[in-house]
Amino acid sequence: MYVPRRWGEDYCLNAEASLGLLTLGDPPKDLTILRRKPGVYRIELCFDDTLHIRGEKNFPAQVEYARGVPVMEIHEALARVPNTFFQKSRGIAHCAIRRVQDMESLVETLEAHGKRRRAEWIVRERSRLDAELQEERLLYQKERESASGLERARSAIE
Repeated sequence: MYVPRRWGEDYCLNAEASLGLLTLGDPPKDLTILRRKPGVYRIELCFDDTLHIRGEKNFPAQVEYARGVPVMEIHEALARVPNTFFQKSRGIAHCAIRRVQDMESLVETLEAHGKRRRAEWIVRERSRLDAELQEERLLYQKERESASGLERARSAIE
């Protein structure tokens, strides 16, 4: 890939693209890469894809790797995405919220970024998603029990 050859390990994807890769979504066609050093570059790639590279004063202190690509940690990415991300990319946002293991740490990160209302919304949304998942599991379990009851009834009739 062009970016690691050019800048080594001194880059990561922006918040939106990071969440996309962390949740196994696809990166956007217009991909933004952050690097520690100042400068702005725009590179047109094939298939109408564009690579935006920009220096970031507040480069994330920690990065992790998703599919071999440096990305922001999930807490940092959830703090940095714009508010519109939660509407435009609802599925990715929900997957990211479900992927968070330490909600307390996430809330601390969001509050450190001045995103208290977002933290409150994410906590409520996570509770709703967990309840929805539990309901789906119970429904699935009932369907399995019902199907196994039908199997026993058919066996008894035969």
